[in-house]
Amino acid sequence: MITGHLNFGHGEHQIRNGNDLTGKIPTELGLLSSLTFLSLGPNRLTGKLPTEFGFLKNLFSLSLSNNKFTGTLPIETWNLTSLNYLDLSDNTFTGKLPTDIGLLTSLTDLFLDINTFTGVSHPTEIGLLASLTALGLDINTFTGTLPTEIGLLTIFTDLPVYLLNNTFFLWRCSPLIFWN
Repeated sequence: MITGHLNFGHGEHQIRNGNDLTGKIPTELGLLSSLTFLSLGPNRLTGKLPTEFGFLKNLFSLSLSNNKFTGTLPIETWNLTSLNYLDLSDNTFTGKLPTDIGLLTSLTDLFLDINTFTGVSHPTEIGLLASLTALGLDINTFTGTLPTEIGLLTIFTDLPVYLLNNTFFLWRCSPLIFWN
């Protein structure tokens, strides 16, 4: 159960941040099928993301940054193919990024930094996200070689990619990736 007050944006299709919420996200949130904008950070929300998030098919922007979420991301997360903006940074999400991340082909901004994602590098399907204009993967526990598919994204010629505090072997990395 969430305690606090929800701050609705302009219209009934948005829930905005700055609500000082605590607790777990109720599964009923997935019933808000017309929701297009959901920003629940920064707050003090905890627990795992409900699988019912996968029902929010009209969601254009999802920000859950700066909370205390844990566990692996539910596979239903990758059903949100209308997403342009996804920010799950500054939580304690774990596990490997699934290959289904490549289904989010409308994404322009992807921030998964400051979590505890693990695994050998990232799925090569990140290279399918041709619309990306921002990518944050730093401060996780990824290891291995960066997939060359990341360097194939033409948008990266002008885009900084944040990959610090991981353990990568860079000999296969594209020269188009900038480091901060």
